[in-house]
Amino acid sequence: MPLRHLGRLAALPLLALAACQADESGSDRTQVGSPSATATNGDVGTAGVEQRLVAQPPRAPSILDDLRLSDDEERFVYETWQTIAQRCMAQAGFDYFIAPFETVNAAPRLPATIDEVRAHGYSPIEPELPPAAREVVSQVESDTQYRAAFVGDEDDPTDGCRDAALLVTDPVDGEYQQLDATVERAEIEVIASLESLPEYVALDESWARCMTEQGYFLSKPADALTKFVGVQLTQEQVDTRLADLNCQAAVAYEQTLGLLELDASERWIAENQGVVDAVKSAKAGYVDRLLEHVQINGLGVERPL
Repeated sequence: MPLRHLGRLAALPLLALAACQADESGSDRTQVGSPSATATNGDVGTAGVEQRLVAQPPRAPSILDDLRLSDDEERFVYETWQTIAQRCMAQAGFDYFIAPFETVNAAPRLPATIDEVRAHGYSPIEPELPPAAREVVSQVESDTQYRAAFVGDEDDPTDGCRDAALLVTDPVDGEYQQLDATVERAEIEVIASLESLPEYVALDESWARCMTEQGYFLSKPADALTKFVGVQLTQEQVDTRLADLNCQAAVAYEQTLGLLELDASERWIAENQGVVDAVKSAKAGYVDRLLEHVQINGLGVERPL
């Protein structure tokens, strides 16, 4: 998606429908897609390995994120397109409820506390859909006229209120959107490039030794995800996840990955300074033009900090 969250946020009112069509998946290190229908959320109890977790500081954000919209700028973009869509729906004779940005600006995450691991194992914890968004989902599902006004013709990306708003806030041919996509690809490439580094290989080996000492024979954390995500929750899965988290803490897994990512990102920036300068300029222009649209049309959206 062109912006970090906008594409996902734009789809929120249609999540119930989209769930019948496809699953969204993510990184095997930071977040993953929805569990399959065979997964459960039941607590399997406290048997197995000692129920404790060693705290592990989170990995620092990528410095490439500095080239992208800040959280407050994304909040501004989100509220702008939501307000445009709301006005459009009102003109069509429908109420449209806007969910607060902070309630929808969350992604699925892997369980990281003892209680979460007991209940979910490796299955991602999905953020709860806020009431306002659930109301829109309900109307899109049950009211064909509401759906037609909001979504329009699936083959025409311009006729629904949702699409009309996104044409303002997220034009697919916009200069910033295209440059931001370049940065997004760079972030993906940076992560992929780490796997060939000797330091990365050594990190996985250290983690694997720690796991072996506890009776779990896996070569890297991603192997546990492959084995357990989307399957029935068992005590083995819970115990493996707890051991996994403790071994990651013991070898400073996330912190080390963060340092390797920082080095790779700095190299990309140094090698692509022209792109970096163009992104910064385009981002400033994009936010300024959107702010001007908000002011001219009296949308009442609070400007970004």
